[in-house]
Order: sequence, then structure tokens, then C-alpha cells
Amino acid sequence: MRRYGKVVALVVTAVAALTACTGGGDTTEYGLSREGKLSVCVPVPTPMYAQTGAGDTVTGLDADVLAQVSGKLGLSPQYVVIPADWIGTDKPFDESRCEVIAGGRIIDASTRDVLDYTVPYLRTHVSLLVRADSPVKQPTDLKGKAVATPGARPWTGVLTTYAGEWGVTQSQQPDMVAALAALDAGDVPALLADDASLRYLATQQPGRYRLVEGVAEPGLPVAFATSIYIENDLRDDLNKAIKDLDTKGVLAGVVKAWTGA
Repeated sequence: MRRYGKVVALVVTAVAALTACTGGGDTTEYGLSREGKLSVCVPVPTPMYAQTGAGDTVTGLDADVLAQVSGKLGLSPQYVVIPADWIGTDKPFDESRCEVIAGGRIIDASTRDVLDYTVPYLRTHVSLLVRADSPVKQPTDLKGKAVATPGARPWTGVLTTYAGEWGVTQSQQPDMVAALAALDAGDVPALLADDASLRYLATQQPGRYRLVEGVAEPGLPVAFATSIYIENDLRDDLNKAIKDLDTKGVLAGVVKAWTGA
């Protein structure tokens, strides 16, 4: 399956750890768990946002954004692969000692007792991917049918809302890779997920898939999640770096490189 074969999950989660140097050479105490490193937990697979390639190197939209963000803090990212069901628990912080969780995650109110979130680095929406030869032109064409959805939270609640609105049921798959496989096999007529991921999947095999346009307006915030116990200085500097990269158009460039839009 090309670049999205093994994927690392749309929010990034950050707890704080030891000492880090700022770009200006001053030392800021971040309480980092690994000196000079921003430890990033990544659940797999989640195509585009974070995925593992040759030598288990982590690549993806989140990895590119974090390289820019951590660089502004005088740090370098260090990735730790975790099970997807650890999201929304203390395990990424207590057992893997991560400051951040990556993987294309929207801000999820149900995890607020465990997680905090940075400012969004991306806004996306719900969309549908179909095979290129599909007769489907709009979501209501699928009424009464089952569509594939990736099972990772927090997208499940959002997808359920749209599925109900369009009159479709969900054939929940373990992850995005399995959901795409169900579409390829003809087990389902469409894949329901976030637009950014689906655009990435469509670019990987031109002519094989197409998006059902006009499904929803952009508005779902994708952010890096952090521990509720994160050091204030680290949280503030992460937010400042993301805002600065957004203002300078760097984030838009990274998104376009991965999604083509």
C-alpha cells in the first residue's frame, strides 16, 4: 500500500519533561522526559497524519508539522509507537513518557479529564471516498447502505452524526487501512472519514478513487493533544510556534504537500 501502509494516528498530545533550549540560546525548563527531545506518541495506523516507513521512520503531515514546531523550541522530536486504545488514557504519559500524541485527532471533549489540546494546526471536515467508477454523486445516494468508517476515536462520534443525517449505517473497521481495503474489495460502496485523509489516499493512486464533493464545510479542528499536567511554558511555546507557522503560511504548505489541496 505505498506511503500509507503503516500509519501513525489527527491530534498531538503533549505532557512536559526535562530541559530544552530555545532558538535564542536561552534555557527553558520544560520538564522533558528525554533531554532535548519532544517525545511524541503515535498510534498506528493512520495514513497521512503519521505513518512508519523504511527503518520505522515516522513520516506524515503531523511529523512535518512537529519538525517545524519542535525546531522553534530548540528541540527535536522523538517518536514512540503506542496502541490506539491508549488514546484518552494516562498511558502515553505514564508508561511511554510522551509529551505529545500525534495522529490527526480532532479536539475531543470526552477526553478533557485526561488530555489538553494545543491550538489547531488544521481544520478539516467529513467527506466520502468512492471508487472512480462509482455512480454515487452525493451522500444521499447511499441512503440505506453501509459505508466503511475507521474505528479510532474521536472521529466515531462525528461520523455517526453525519451517517445519521445521510441515512447510512457504519461498517466500522479497525483503522483507516482496513476501511480502504473494504472499499477496494467492494464490501462497501464508500469510505466515510475526514476530508484531509481521504484526499491523501486519493492522491496515492490517481484515477482509482474520487471524493464526493460538497459533503461538509471545513470546521473540525485537528490539534496536538497534551496532558492536563503539561508545563505551562511548554504549552504556551507550542501554541506560539503553531500560530507563527500558521501566520507565515508554513502550515498551509505542509497540508498542500500531503493532500494536494
